[in-house]
Amino acid sequence: MRLKDVGEVNIIDSIRQRSRYLNDVVIPIGDDTAAVPWKKGWLQLLTTDILVEGVHFLWEQINMKDLGYKSMAVNLSDIAAMGGIPRYALVSLGLPEDLKTSELRDFYDGMYELANTYCVDIVGGDVTTSPIIIINIALTGEVESHLVLRQNQARAGDLIAVTGELGGSAAGLALLLNPQLSLPLEVRDRVLALHNRPHPRVHQGRLFARSRIVTTAKDISDGLSKEILAIARSSHQGAVIWANRIPILQETREVAARLNINPLNLAINGGEDYELLFTFSPANLNQLQFIASQENISFTVVGEIVPEDLGHHIVDSNGIQHPLEAKGYNHFQGV
Repeated sequence: MRLKDVGEVNIIDSIRQRSRYLNDVVIPIGDDTAAVPWKKGWLQLLTTDILVEGVHFLWEQINMKDLGYKSMAVNLSDIAAMGGIPRYALVSLGLPEDLKTSELRDFYDGMYELANTYCVDIVGGDVTTSPIIIINIALTGEVESHLVLRQNQARAGDLIAVTGELGGSAAGLALLLNPQLSLPLEVRDRVLALHNRPHPRVHQGRLFARSRIVTTAKDISDGLSKEILAIARSSHQGAVIWANRIPILQETREVAARLNINPLNLAINGGEDYELLFTFSPANLNQLQFIASQENISFTVVGEIVPEDLGHHIVDSNGIQHPLEAKGYNHFQGV
């Protein structure tokens, strides 16, 4: 059997089953980050992401400064999903021999732009020659032990919500793959910026953690559908999502119209929005809305957690239930 016959989720599951934790691991493989004991009352968060040319980005369609920015953003987003404070990064690179030194400088300029915003120190790493660009960043962070946000604490009756609007990054990718599309310049610029320079929701994650209201959280990296199922299944719950409640970016609707596709597919399956998906008790809705308004944070309730035996569904605009399927990106299967 080959990796493409198994898929990303099953590969990770097989690794998880073999893991034997010899130290005081608090959150092991499976969440947005791992967590281990840190200073008194705090956990250290550990995460890593790899970006590979031809898989995660096309060299000829992204400038090196944006690539550096995005490489740091995807790691910061994992820390944000745990309610944490990012701290230290290790950067390892595989680079083609003919890459210009000015391009490498641009890459680090973009990476430091975001690292400096969140006071992240780049403390080491590695570099090697490679026929394609390979970027691996390992990032640490910290969070109070009693405030850490996990993906497996959702309860039946909780509301499901997302920050911001969805589908922008997927629309940007669709535009890169269909450059002939005729679109207003401001639409093109917006979706390409969202794809190339996503903004990690670190502030929002900290706010949610400190509120003590949010029960679970994940960042939307692989698609809303996939992340909702991850929360529901790891919490041993079901989930219902209301399609007409999902906040779809207007520019995403315009790109979808040009491509003659349903914008909902870009919003729930496209991925790389790096917004936060989270749950909380409906009794705390008004309080959370007030806290968010004070910090100029927008979020939208898109569904609810239900008992596990009710399954996982999305309700369309006609009120008809359909099975909720994880159609976000799946490495090794290319979907």
